[in-house]
Amino acid sequence: MYYHHQDHPTSIHLFAQIYADHPALLDKCDEYANALYVLEDGPVLSHLAHRCTQIDEYRPETCIAVANYYSIRGEHEKAIAYLKRAVVLDKRNSLAWTLIGHEYLELKNQAAAIEVYRRAVDINERDFRAWYALGNLYQMLKMPLYALFYFQNYDARFWTGLASCYEDLVNFPDAIKCYKRALTVDESLQRGNGAGGGILIKLARLYDRWSSNGGGSSASSAASVYYRQVFVVCSGLGTLTNHTDTLEAAEYLLRNAIVVNEFGDIEQVLEYVEDRGTENEKALARECRSLMNAT
Repeated sequence: MYYHHQDHPTSIHLFAQIYADHPALLDKCDEYANALYVLEDGPVLSHLAHRCTQIDEYRPETCIAVANYYSIRGEHEKAIAYLKRAVVLDKRNSLAWTLIGHEYLELKNQAAAIEVYRRAVDINERDFRAWYALGNLYQMLKMPLYALFYFQNYDARFWTGLASCYEDLVNFPDAIKCYKRALTVDESLQRGNGAGGGILIKLARLYDRWSSNGGGSSASSAASVYYRQVFVVCSGLGTLTNHTDTLEAAEYLLRNAIVVNEFGDIEQVLEYVEDRGTENEKALARECRSLMNAT
């Protein structure tokens, strides 16, 4: 359950306990290997692959574990060879087909990746990994309508994928709906630690863009609400991404306060910009404070 809900640290802990109690067990070791791969735990993955090979090198689970080991080392051709051995042993192993697609992507062979991802979907139409991989690949290829077809799942990543496709199609209302749906699935996506920040900043930008493209005053008001949430959520966090998002939100809130001539809840924003902003942002803060003091 933890594995399928993407809680890999917990699943790894439980897998380790199970295999410690049952050292000859190979069931689900392919999923254990996947979780180790996602968390980039090379040493434990190496030990697992060696143990599986000693027990039974002709089990599909063993082949997948060894393939993950080679993949984390960057030896993608060897990984593909072991994954192909897995599908020879079990032709309906959708996980192995999906992983072959991942390896082809690492080798920049997008056409081959699409073919094997589709094979995985044909085998198991409920396997979200192949569906998501196809949607993500078509999005990379700038084919959003194809991507939309494959982004059909309740996993938060699918909703963010759908939202991104709708952004590419300049369909602001549906993009906003999908980002909001993603938040209902996983609230941790409010703020992001990677490039592009979290969903709150994406919603704020979308409403801002929509306000200039037919959304009107309601979209502008929503943009202010979400930029305020970004500032509140991200201002206390230390990552570079969150600092950048906080300054973006602060600048929007200062400009909006000047436009509407309302400064009642802007003091904390002013203090943040005066302390941590760029020279241009600090100049904007001085202008805002001057107007606030004059009212």
